[in-house]
Amino acid sequence: MGIDMEIDVSEQPGTPSTEMAPKLKVQKSDININSDDLDITLSGSLVAKIASVFIPLFKSTIIPLVVKQVQAQIVTVVDTTINQDLIVYGNEETIPYLAGVTADYAQYGTGAQFTADNIFEMSVLGYFFNKNVATPSKFSPVAMPVRDAAGQAGQGALSEYTLNTLMEAGFSTGNNLDITYLLSKLNVTVTTDNMGVLVPEILAKYGSGKAVGISGKFITKQSLFTLTPQDNTLDANLAVTITVAGETAIYAEFNGLQAIGQVSSSAGKVFGALSTSNIGTIDAASFKSVFSGMTAASLQAEV
Repeated sequence: MGIDMEIDVSEQPGTPSTEMAPKLKVQKSDININSDDLDITLSGSLVAKIASVFIPLFKSTIIPLVVKQVQAQIVTVVDTTINQDLIVYGNEETIPYLAGVTADYAQYGTGAQFTADNIFEMSVLGYFFNKNVATPSKFSPVAMPVRDAAGQAGQGALSEYTLNTLMEAGFSTGNNLDITYLLSKLNVTVTTDNMGVLVPEILAKYGSGKAVGISGKFITKQSLFTLTPQDNTLDANLAVTITVAGETAIYAEFNGLQAIGQVSSSAGKVFGALSTSNIGTIDAASFKSVFSGMTAASLQAEV
């Protein structure tokens, strides 16, 4: 079977209609089947008498009809089903479990196009917002080239704008995110053995093999990413709740969490390192623990 397809990529109003979503159009859909490459076998008591009549009929009449129907269906599926889905889902999507955090990936700039040197490129907004809050973001898109002409064939770029609007939207929800539930979708279960490496008191009190619940919430102020040519920095404030056997074992608010690191690539491999990793300060006033003698200061030193 030979297939020759040509599909154009352009834009169309999405949802909302003020933003642009991709649009596809089938310009050519040719399917060629050489009858000499078809093997058809008929079975039954009358095969010897009818095979010589029906097999050429199948090859010359029925197969071309099937091909034409398939070609028509390709056009119908792209022009109607796929493009209608792109109108609805082509520029933003609310992320499950994040209490209204929505990703906006509408096209902007020149949209999807092939450059003069036959490189396909497209810019999308890369913006996150809380659909339940009408407050505009305090962040603005970062101007940057779509691609580096001296770079590899496959490229992607990410700016502070995308990361910080995600943190901004997450903080505005006030949502306590059930990390254990999300991990369960990946068939991952955190146990007292895992958590005991970090906090030995958990393993000593509850024993081995017990499931551990973890939830987290952004507090105090929005977390912030700062990206520079030298380093990438994350400053965050996070409340963490650890539960075992239906009991809240630890509640701790970490203020001033900081991670500084860099990711780079060389010879087709990805390298990275953290130059700074600081858990910040655990707030003593809000700290809760079922472990006798454990304080915010002792847990901070332990972790």
